[in-house]
Amino acid sequence: MNTVPEEGKLYSLPPYLWIWLIIFAATFPFNLTFLQILLSDVFSTAPLPGEDILPFGFLLRMANFVELFPLLIIIIGVLSLAAPSIRRSYIRRKYGLTDDFQIATLPEISAFIRNYLPDVSISNNPLRVDQVAFIYPVGFRKAGMGLMGVW
Repeated sequence: MNTVPEEGKLYSLPPYLWIWLIIFAATFPFNLTFLQILLSDVFSTAPLPGEDILPFGFLLRMANFVELFPLLIIIIGVLSLAAPSIRRSYIRRKYGLTDDFQIATLPEISAFIRNYLPDVSISNNPLRVDQVAFIYPVGFRKAGMGLMGVW
């Protein structure tokens, strides 16, 4: 099943994702307050109630990580949606991607891809052989392709 329309352009996000993003943006001040409370409990020097009585009372602070971790992941995810250039630079640094043609067949591959997807930027890392190719975000409506390995 092909999910790309015949025109070759993808449309905007589905409505339920926009609704979720609007709800998250509306509750963002409350989430930051909740995050501040959780972090102050975890890193506070004052003992929590019951921490002195229990033999392993310091583990009470670790219980906050159960609530802290998902909230941090959601905030990082929303921020990565808001700033795709940060994701782009992270992925390029992680996989060692460069824009210069280091592979002999890369100009042919690039011409073939640009024939079907003219807006895709292509970068490569010929030294990495654990993957073949992947797509990564470059901007809000732009994508990049990373080519790996010896061709």
